[in-house]
Amino acid sequence: MFERIVKVYNETVGAQEGVRVIPEYAGKTDEINNKFNDAIDAQENSGMLPNIAVVSKETAYNAVKYDLITFAELYMTDEEINGYFSGFMEEGRLSMAANTYLFPLSKQIQQTIINDNMWKEFNQEYPQYSEQSFMYWESLIDMAAKYYDWTDAMTPDVHNDGRAFFAIESLETFIYTYTNQRVPSLIQSGYDEITINANKDTFSEIWNLYHKGVVQGYISTVSDITTALKKGDILCYVGTPGNTNYSSVYIDLHGNMAPLSIKAVQYPSVFANRIVVPHSGTGVVVVDKGEKSNKDAYNFIKWYTSNPNFIYICFAGYEVPSCVELASSENTLNEIAKLMDKNKQQYNMLVCEYNQVLTYTTYSPVAFNGSERLGRNITAYLQQASKNDKEKVKSHVKEGYTMDSAVSYVCSEMAFNAWFEGILNITEGIQ
Repeated sequence: MFERIVKVYNETVGAQEGVRVIPEYAGKTDEINNKFNDAIDAQENSGMLPNIAVVSKETAYNAVKYDLITFAELYMTDEEINGYFSGFMEEGRLSMAANTYLFPLSKQIQQTIINDNMWKEFNQEYPQYSEQSFMYWESLIDMAAKYYDWTDAMTPDVHNDGRAFFAIESLETFIYTYTNQRVPSLIQSGYDEITINANKDTFSEIWNLYHKGVVQGYISTVSDITTALKKGDILCYVGTPGNTNYSSVYIDLHGNMAPLSIKAVQYPSVFANRIVVPHSGTGVVVVDKGEKSNKDAYNFIKWYTSNPNFIYICFAGYEVPSCVELASSENTLNEIAKLMDKNKQQYNMLVCEYNQVLTYTTYSPVAFNGSERLGRNITAYLQQASKNDKEKVKSHVKEGYTMDSAVSYVCSEMAFNAWFEGILNITEGIQ
């Protein structure tokens, strides 16, 4: 599809402008990142790099420092810039002068993916909850506690074997988004630098929500989320919509095979009056090769991101185009509507994505030196700390503690302070 779109450009606009675009697969994003980093390390000029490349945020950040890439504001008008989703653009503004170096093509908008049949069975027992209950962290964890107790009671001879209600696909995204929803954000753009603000009150809420949720069995730490959904090990997960083929069946709470129906609702928020949803995905950079080359590159990017056929590439990856006019066009919405009969799962997820991006604020923090390391370290820390404390609780229960008393003992205020000190050590090690 990409090659066909490029062919149209070369035969029309490109032919008129004397420009030919050559699409070239240069490996996975990590491999392309390595080529940029090699050019930086070798202190080479931009001649060894392509005109346009898909790279990670941190690679783009490093390329800016070495003057390898140029930015959109030099070659696009304010009106053109404003034609793209502001949340997508802000992620790529890697300088305090608000210059967009990493240009978004399309993004996945995270959401909550629900096993609808399991939800309906649970909802019959607890009708006080509704789909709205999935949209806020507080009500989500409240449902999770009730679900654990409900499934625990299904085996009266075995205690404390309730099922986890949900999983979180990316703890890095969860931390960044939750702190942005709650304010202050963990990652903050200052006048001339990025600062990391680990606010203790906010992380106390994260401790109560995520850490205690895992320890109490409400939240699963499974890595293969779609398999967990298929096996009925979780009722829902918070994360990206599919690039994955979901099974047509799952194992229900009674051990039987049942049809799997997927429902999608918006990413959970802290407050009703400040709904922020995370987006994810790479962007492109334009390598600085002189005024004409740079202008031609950005002209192609503008043409490509607004081309009606681009939506089919977006649909295939469960993504939303960065161009507002294309995302909200009658043609795009009609094409999504056609999916209702062809692929109801994809239809539900895309409708949820488009509703979120067209209604709410989307967010992903800008890159900085060490941003990828921070994400890896904080994810590993949260996972390991919660797993360790879950094992401690199990051990205390075997010794005769009640579940509640074991959790209170393990997840004490002193334990939180030690946990938060670990968070501070991670963030201070990056700055």
